[in-house]
Order: sequence, then structure tokens, then C-alpha cells
Amino acid sequence: MNIYANCLRYRVKKNGKAPIIIFLREKGKDRVKYTTSIEIEPQYFSNSIRRFTKGSGNMTLYNNRLDDILRRFQELAHKHPDFSAKELILRYDNKGSNRLFLEYARNLLVVDRRKLAHKTWKMYQHCLNLIERFDPEMQLVQINVKKLEMIREWMIFKNYSKTYQHHVLTTIKKYTRAAFKEKLIEMNPFDGFVIGGQSDSLEKEWNTESEIQQLKELLNKDLGQRLMSTLVHYLHSCYTGLRAVDERTFDPKENVEGNFIKITPSKTQNSSEIRLVIPLNQSAKELHPYLTKYKLKVKHARLGDDLKELMQMINCDKHITFHCARHTFAINSLIRGAPLEVVSKWLGHTQLKTTQIYARIVESLST
Repeated sequence: MNIYANCLRYRVKKNGKAPIIIFLREKGKDRVKYTTSIEIEPQYFSNSIRRFTKGSGNMTLYNNRLDDILRRFQELAHKHPDFSAKELILRYDNKGSNRLFLEYARNLLVVDRRKLAHKTWKMYQHCLNLIERFDPEMQLVQINVKKLEMIREWMIFKNYSKTYQHHVLTTIKKYTRAAFKEKLIEMNPFDGFVIGGQSDSLEKEWNTESEIQQLKELLNKDLGQRLMSTLVHYLHSCYTGLRAVDERTFDPKENVEGNFIKITPSKTQNSSEIRLVIPLNQSAKELHPYLTKYKLKVKHARLGDDLKELMQMINCDKHITFHCARHTFAINSLIRGAPLEVVSKWLGHTQLKTTQIYARIVESLST
């Protein structure tokens, strides 16, 4: 059995990409094709050497994924030498559900690397590493409602936060849904399983106006370049809701027009369609000279340690990350009476229900 890959250049889709096909040719018979889920611009796949070439953006990663598919077909052909090409394809599809979940998910994560924001990509990595601690041999076919409940109970037993539990289950949902679309599994296990609304699953830490004022007073102390940089940008984010990735590139000369910040967020590659317009209060304006002097060059992993140190200085025992500045901005804006829809636009949320989490927090403060 001759098994090889090819790019169908004559089947270019509207997105400019063509499918990668696996051909199985039995001696003396016509070849049979199997369409993979991989698509690529035709110029980045060589049909002569049957490999992805430089320029594809993920050459090594795509080749690894292709090798995985070819290896599985070759293993099946070796185990079942009497099978026809069509029978091998049927067995490949039927056995697809026996693939290890982690292997399948990590292959997809590698291919999607350039489509995801770095923070999102790292989050998926961390979640998959946690799943590996639970069951490194878990197969796609084994994931059902009972298994998902077991994973959740295990995370509770291990004292993982509700936020982490939510992220892990959402990660499993993402890749089981992809497997279901590829027909590797017959049912989507999340059709009968509820992860839990974000209002119940996410813990939103934030700083009060009093705590922000205490942090501002630290500006008068000799904290050193690194801590001062983290402090200044965290405070600015508390007043504007900007993410750390946007704080790194924020320039008052370029991003401020009158009393407004006008900026294109950098969360995803598709964010160029979104333009945020955020009002500037006096406290945020007063920080702009500091922003120019103290650029945010601290590595993201270090920001959490810096903020922990800063919170200790004001005797705040909350678990504060840089993202908590967005929680702070949203909650304090709602407390001051800003409409929910307006705050949602300031934050760049695509769905109002995401912002409603903050509204429920504000409601709970008055009860």
C-alpha cells in the first residue's frame, strides 16, 4: 500500500487555501483519497517532496501534524495487510476516537499558535498540562459527562480555583468540539454537561478606590525602576481598563486625543476591526509623564510577583494579577454610575453578558 500526501491546487477555496489530501494506492488499483482538516496556500506545499515549505508560517508544526496522520495510516496498513484502501479509511475514522485527547489537542494548539494571543496560548498550555496530571492517557472517546464530572471533582479536591476549573473545562470543550466537527467522536460530551455560568465560575479580584489611593501614594517612594514601572502601568490600567499588552505599547502622544484614549487593542489578530474610545480622567492624565519615563518592559510572568510585593506594601491580601486592573476599572466605573453598555464598549467586550459579571458584583456589594 502506497500512502502519501498531496495538495489539491485546483481546489483553492475563497480563503486562498487548498486542502491537503492523503492518497492510498493499492497495487493495480486506482488511488483512494482521504481529505484531512489541514488547509494551506498552495505555494507553501511541495507536491514533489510532499512536505510543507518555508513561508507557511508553521512549516515544522504542519509537517509534524501531517506525519502524525501518515503514521496512523501506515500503522493500520501494517496491522491489516488484507484491508483495501477504503477499509483503511473507514477504520481510521472509526478509530479516530481512540486518539489520546492530549495528543490531539496539542497538535491543534501548535497549528493555531499564530492565531492566538500569547496569553491565551499560554493559558491553553497550562490547562492541558493540568489535564495531563489528571489522566495522561485519556482518549477522546472516553470523554463523557461522567468523566467531566470526575475532572471537576478532582480539581476541587486539589483546591484549584473556580477560575482555573472554568478554564480547564473550557479547554476540554474547545478540543472535543473540534474532534466532533472532524467526526472523530460521535457525540459532543458538553451537550449534557454545564461548565457553569461565568458569574458562578469566575472569581473577580479588584481594588477599591481606597486601595488605589494607597497605591498612588507609593509613587512618592523609591521603588526602583522595575517596581515603579509595574505600579505606574497597573494604576493606569485601573483608570482606563487597558490590558497589559496594550499598556506596553501605549504612547500618550499617539493614543490620546483630547480627553479620550483611542487605541486598537492587541488581544487577537482580528482586533484591527475594533477601535476603543475610552474617556480619560484626571488621575489617568497625571500618570502619563510616568508612563513615558517607566516603560512596561517587565516580563508578563514577573508582573504577578511585582504586584504581590506592591499589595503587601499597602497591606492588601488579595490575589491581584495585572488583569485585575480591568476588573477594577469596570467595577469602579459601574459603582460611579456608568451605564453597563458603555463600560462594555470601553472594555472592548463583544458580548454584553461578559460585562454583566461585573454588574452582578456591584449588586452584591449593596446587599
